[in-house]
Amino acid sequence: MKNAKLVIVGIVAMATSVLAADTTNAPVAAGFDPLKNLYVNVGFGSQKLESNGNDGQLFQTVGYNMGLQLKQLDNGVVIGLQNGVNATVTERDNDQKGVFNTTSGLFFRNLKLGCNQVAGATLFDFEHTFDGANLWSFRPILGLTVSDKDAIGATASFHINTDNGEQSTPYAAGFWNRTWNDKIASEAKVGYQFGAIKETFGSAQVAYGFNKNVNLVALGEVNGNGDYTAGLAVVYGFGGTGQHSTLANIRGVDATPFPKK
Repeated sequence: MKNAKLVIVGIVAMATSVLAADTTNAPVAAGFDPLKNLYVNVGFGSQKLESNGNDGQLFQTVGYNMGLQLKQLDNGVVIGLQNGVNATVTERDNDQKGVFNTTSGLFFRNLKLGCNQVAGATLFDFEHTFDGANLWSFRPILGLTVSDKDAIGATASFHINTDNGEQSTPYAAGFWNRTWNDKIASEAKVGYQFGAIKETFGSAQVAYGFNKNVNLVALGEVNGNGDYTAGLAVVYGFGGTGQHSTLANIRGVDATPFPKK
C-alpha cells in the first residue's frame, strides 16, 4: 500500500501541474515538429475482472501516445505512424502488480468521401500481464464523419499469440463520437467479446478540454459478466492542438494518434 500511496501522490502532483499550465500561445518551431502530436497521461481508477477473483481493485497508470506524420499525399490524405505506452500498477491479492502495454502502427486521415472524411488505422498491441505473459494482438479501426459534429466507426481486436495459457480478448465493436462544443467531446462504444468470456460490452468516455493542451477524461467500460473498469485521467498535449487524444478521432488532418490499448 505504501507504493500505491506514493504513486497516487505523484499522479495528483503531476495532474495539478499540468492543469496550471497553458502553453496555447507558445511559439511552435517551423518545419518538422515531433512534439506536435505527443500526449502524456496520468490517471487512476477501479476495475473488476473475473480472472482476478475479487470484487474490485484500484489502479494507477501513466503513459504517452504519439502520432508522427510520415507523408501528405496530393489528395490531402495524411499517412502517419503512432506509438503509445502505458504502465499500470494495480492492487491485487494485497500486493502491488504491474501491467505494461504498448501500441504501434500506421494510420491515415482526411480521405474525402463526398463532403465527409474517412480515417483509419492498423495497430499492434502488446501487453505484459500480471502473471508475466507477453501477449500480442492486432486492432484495425475505420471511421467516417457523418456531420459537422458526429462520426461513426468500427473496430476489432484479434489475438496473435498465446503465452502461459493466456491470450488477449478478441472483440468487435462499433463506436459513435460527438464533438459537443470546442471543449467537450464524447465517445460511446458497443461490442461483443469472443474470448473465454463471451459477452456484450459497452464503454463511454467524456473529454473536457481546459485549454488547447490539457484534457480531463472520465471513462468507463462494463460487460455482461459484470466486469468493469472506471477511471479519470489527465492528458497533456505538447502541441496545443486541442485534440482529445483518447477518442478515436476521425475528423481533421493533424497526425493525432488513435487510442492506445
